Amino acid sequence: MPDTFKNVAVISCAAALLSAAAGCNSDQSTFASWTAEPAQPDGAIASAAETECTERLAQIPRADEYGIPTERVIVEQRGEATAVVFADDNSYGYCVNLPKETLAGIGDLSPVARGEQLDVVAVPQINGRSGHARLLAGRTHPDVADVRVETTDGRGVTASRSGEWFVAWWPSNADVRTVSAVSDTGRTVETIEDIPGTGADMPAPIQSPG
Repeated sequence: MPDTFKNVAVISCAAALLSAAAGCNSDQSTFASWTAEPAQPDGAIASAAETECTERLAQIPRADEYGIPTERVIVEQRGEATAVVFADDNSYGYCVNLPKETLAGIGDLSPVARGEQLDVVAVPQINGRSGHARLLAGRTHPDVADVRVETTDGRGVTASRSGEWFVAWWPSNADVRTVSAVSDTGRTVETIEDIPGTGADMPAPIQSPG
């Protein structure tokens, strides 16, 4: 496991510089439609989410320090929200697109937890005026059929998968209790526990269109 993990988040909060501890005024109703099982958005929604995320990643302060990834590896939908992950050989970027704002971040690809069947690349905590969320992203062995996450607040979340990549997110700041790789027969082939959270170095917020 590397000694450090870098992550920068774009937080959409109204006219204030905020730290992760300070948070924002929450509107948790935004997350009322969230689902633990992901769905594949239709083409128009996926395209719009990808375009929005590309624009947000380019606006992140100090993004050039990481390099802005250009290959979209996953796009998924949970209720009204979409999530997008971009990656290249050295860095990754993510966006959670909500009705009133986009929460986004960028970081390097050094795993924060490594197993035989899967690697966890990031577990950033992201806060916005719509509320708080946690995202988990990583890569799996080709034989893994599903990735399932158990959070410390009792949620069971199924990750989206595309190629070697997976992503899951949930509408709370809860940590990851376990992340498990599941075979195509439904057997759990590996479980990683006690994954450390990856904090965010907060830049000036960017206001997303409401």
